[in-house]
Amino acid sequence: LVIPNGIPTRHLTPVDAQDVTRLREIGQQGDPGRLFLFKIGRFDPDKRWIMAVEAVARLKHSGHPVTLFVRGGIEPHGADVLRHAYNIGLTIRDVVAQRPTMKQCIDAIKKAGPADIYNLRFFLPEEFVRTTYAAANATLANSGHEPFGLVALEVMAAEGIAVTGSTGEDYAISFENAIVTETDDPDEIVGYLLYLRRHAEEQERIRCAGRRTAEQFLWDQVIENLVGKLEFLSRKQNILLA
Repeated sequence: LVIPNGIPTRHLTPVDAQDVTRLREIGQQGDPGRLFLFKIGRFDPDKRWIMAVEAVARLKHSGHPVTLFVRGGIEPHGADVLRHAYNIGLTIRDVVAQRPTMKQCIDAIKKAGPADIYNLRFFLPEEFVRTTYAAANATLANSGHEPFGLVALEVMAAEGIAVTGSTGEDYAISFENAIVTETDDPDEIVGYLLYLRRHAEEQERIRCAGRRTAEQFLWDQVIENLVGKLEFLSRKQNILLA
């Protein structure tokens, strides 16, 4: 019996459009052509953080500036990631705050000054995370190993664009409702992001399709699906369900 994962219904609540605009403006840093990316997760090599920062550096050094918001954990790999980012020419700003509200999150980042990477070293309210999913050009969920695969679904629910790895998220269809990378080559991310930047209509289509996909993976839907499977298994084993 395979039980699929799901997301809470509240994740489909529309985010505030004005907050999306404010975050996008911060990410663009005065340049409407600047890419704005987000990556959140544990600082674990399986999350392919090095691949992500390599992609950002290659974009920057080829004339395509990027802003990357990162929120990792306390794992030691985080120091390796940030050191590598610095060594390949990326500027980093640490942003700190004490249990901030949505507005305080935005203000703290805005006051940090210009950078390629904003290392968000504080608890991120769910509202802020979902708004960033919607505001960013893409969220890098490019794991090499993914036991749950929930981040991409959460991105889709917020009408964001998820970049996943080939890690078994059956719901993710590349260039339909997400971007699915097939290798650990940073140039794959670079190529896909530049394609999306050239095709604004594709971005909008993927965002809308992702939202529709997320609606099919709410816990209510998952439970209804599970009940049907349990009824089948009970009949096979002559078990009477109440």
